[in-house]
Amino acid sequence: MKDLDFLLSLAAEAEEIVAKTPVVAKEKGVGDVVTSVDTAVEKHIISRIREAYPDFDIVSEEFGSENRLTDNCFVVDPIDGTANFAGGQFNWGVQIAVIRNGKTVASVVDLPAVGEIYFADETGAYLNGKRISVSAATAKNAPYTIDGWGDFDKPEIMKNVAPVTKRFRDFGAISVSFAALSKGATVGHIFLKDNPWDIVPGLFLAEMAGAKSVWDKDGFLVAANSEETLKLLHNAVKKTL
Repeated sequence: MKDLDFLLSLAAEAEEIVAKTPVVAKEKGVGDVVTSVDTAVEKHIISRIREAYPDFDIVSEEFGSENRLTDNCFVVDPIDGTANFAGGQFNWGVQIAVIRNGKTVASVVDLPAVGEIYFADETGAYLNGKRISVSAATAKNAPYTIDGWGDFDKPEIMKNVAPVTKRFRDFGAISVSFAALSKGATVGHIFLKDNPWDIVPGLFLAEMAGAKSVWDKDGFLVAANSEETLKLLHNAVKKTL
């Protein structure tokens, strides 16, 4: 089975678990929650990976190995946007990627609540089986997104971007933000953390759709539809440090 086919099968199985598992939420940190569905989905995915790819490491949010990518590993976020999911909202997703020989080779970003499954491999990026690409628009008056907080001043970042565009969006789920960038609904995305399970699946999707990116050493990520927009958003974050 090809890597992408395996990821798609995992996403389909995750949807089945989501549909049948009662949602019980609990806090795991300030402003952060985990649900019974997160743990059920992740345990299942880890079990399937260990069975099919015994020599691969697993980097995942709840039960995976250290927060460190290896040359051959799977990256798993069982429910991205857990607070949204627990609150009955639509903006959440299941994210999985596989890395071989140090390079991401396939990823899936599944948004079950809206019936959209995004996936990517070396041939490109796709939404429900149709090829997608980033927008060709300039940043002027175009929408962009910010997710995560970290140690950054989000209002100050927005202020720095405002002379070009004030059309800020916050979906509360990086999976949704990367999906929007990949299909051309937004022109850029800022993520103010650097957890690999949050970033790797959607970043690969966006890059295969034509996005440019910077994973900054200061602990944040910027992805955009063009080098011009990338520079604008990256500089806006750097000015707040």
